Amino acid sequence: ANIALYGIGHVVVLADQTDPHRQDLLRGHDSDVSAVAFSSSGRLVASGQRKSPFADGEQIVVWEYESRKPVYRLSGVEGTVKCLKFSEDDRFLAAIGEGNINGNDFAIWDMQNGSVAQYVKCSKIATCLTWGATVVADAARRVKTPKYSLFT
Repeated sequence: ANIALYGIGHVVVLADQTDPHRQDLLRGHDSDVSAVAFSSSGRLVASGQRKSPFADGEQIVVWEYESRKPVYRLSGVEGTVKCLKFSEDDRFLAAIGEGNINGNDFAIWDMQNGSVAQYVKCSKIATCLTWGATVVADAARRVKTPKYSLFT
């Protein structure tokens, strides 16, 4: 599919690049959208926003692409969401928060249940992140446990 994903104001836009009249608008943010990401499979879309005017506002919405419905509303990073990235198997979503002069933070959520899998406070400012290749830690084991790498 030739779909462009971007934010305009408080709205996420899914635009068909072959037909300028076909757009879907995803509404679920209370502040301007600051980051967006497709999952590798195309099954999920994530959108993050600028710092919420509400102290307990969810900063990130994970959407099911086909239904255009929210799956999870997530919070856990400080300030504006700067970057979003799904792991290559869609299992995890990582995000970097804006932070302050003392550093910033990033969080990883499990996309099987929406829970925070890891939270890290960085002493220096991280501005982007990417997942490394997912590998099986020990292929000889009966249960194949994937091993993940995340770089900031």
